Amino acid sequence: MNSLFFILLLVGFFSSYVAKKKGKNPYVWFLVGFFFGIIGFLILYLFSKKKPAINNEEIKQKQKNTSKELLSFLQDSQKFWYFLNENDEHSEPLSVFALRDKLQQKDISLSTYVWNEDMSDWKKIKDIPLLSSFISKES
Repeated sequence: MNSLFFILLLVGFFSSYVAKKKGKNPYVWFLVGFFFGIIGFLILYLFSKKKPAINNEEIKQKQKNTSKELLSFLQDSQKFWYFLNENDEHSEPLSVFALRDKLQQKDISLSTYVWNEDMSDWKKIKDIPLLSSFISKES
């Protein structure tokens, strides 16, 4: 009886250890391993997927990139934008905020072609990620 208790305790500890490595709750899996023995351990080992580790450096880098993109966008917001109407005539110069207002008023859509001095060709609003996200979030 003591040896069975010791074996179940050992299986519980192994289950707990493996669960922690896989990003699962080690306390719950200790109990599963203890009460279900080797079957509980095998269920954990074979059927539960490992959670990806959170990489703080990646998160910091993404935040830096987002900040740079936002700064670049804010600098771009001082530029004039033009859009093509249904007759393929370009509009008068507009700020990014005026473009947003045009979208809110349904004068233009995300499929409307826009251009500014830094662009080589006309693009749809939805194909310019920062512009489309700014305009659609605000509307």
